[in-house]
Amino acid sequence: MIQTLRRALIGFLLCLPLAAHADYFFEGVDYHRLETPIPVTTAPGEVEVLELFWYGCPHCFRLEPYLQKWLPNAPAALRFRQQPAVLSPRWAPAAQAFYAAEALGVLPQIHHALFDGIHVSGNRALASDRAAIAKLFAQQGLSETDFNQAWDSFAVRGKLRRAEQFTQRSGIQGVPTILVQGKYLTDGSSAGSYENLIKVIEYLVAKESGAAE
Repeated sequence: MIQTLRRALIGFLLCLPLAAHADYFFEGVDYHRLETPIPVTTAPGEVEVLELFWYGCPHCFRLEPYLQKWLPNAPAALRFRQQPAVLSPRWAPAAQAFYAAEALGVLPQIHHALFDGIHVSGNRALASDRAAIAKLFAQQGLSETDFNQAWDSFAVRGKLRRAEQFTQRSGIQGVPTILVQGKYLTDGSSAGSYENLIKVIEYLVAKESGAAE
């Protein structure tokens, strides 16, 4: 049904002058509006772009290089961040690893090491097993003591709990999902490709930037 609607819309747009429909996207097709927006804490003129992901997800792994290539030249108003989704208890250890790495100040290196360890080296235990995750932290130069203190800390457990609550509140069904300014959801399936997903994000950022002016 969505693809049929998309083809009809494309056919309609082809009848319009080129400049009138460049990079134009449709609610309910390329992105979806949340019934109840989630509050964000951006400064005036900023638009939050949040990626909800899971380290064990191959689609999240494939999206990562597109994001890393795009972000250095992304719109100035955009404030990008990533947050682990917890759609099942099996996803919780990977989310906890994210927050433990953040607490230890080593998130960038652990972030890439987890993705590569799971999807390049094939170590699927890294997606859900504390012992495997602890070993990876050690391979990245973190002591067992530091890892355990961060993993079991009140702050990390609190962030994990909030991530679980946020995932439920957002109503997402899978990952990666992009949430723009707490109002709009989009993903590779809705956008049609990762390249188009980037364009949809930029469109929504521009839409929200204009609304804030």
